[in-house]
Amino acid sequence: MPYEDDCVKCGRFAESCECIQADGYPRHLSRPVHWCGRQWAVTAFGLEGLGKHGYYNIAKGAIGYAPSSHSWVHHMEEKNWVDLDDFKAALEEAKKLWPAK
Repeated sequence: MPYEDDCVKCGRFAESCECIQADGYPRHLSRPVHWCGRQWAVTAFGLEGLGKHGYYNIAKGAIGYAPSSHSWVHHMEEKNWVDLDDFKAALEEAKKLWPAK
């Protein structure tokens, strides 16, 4: 059984795994990490960006709500740095944990 600090993707201790250190930028993610993709992770906080875009996070309370009356996917499509397929996968995993009310 993995420990709370183990990466859900590779099973290694999260702070030392290559999954969390995307693009060579180490991240200190909120625990536990429920899902980890190429550019996004689903954590206790919500959605957290990995790598050099790690400053972009979405709180779990905002997962079911879209900014400015449009969807999170549409919002993220407008950003040229977003791996949209990875974001969509992370968003789906997050919605399983925190469905819209």
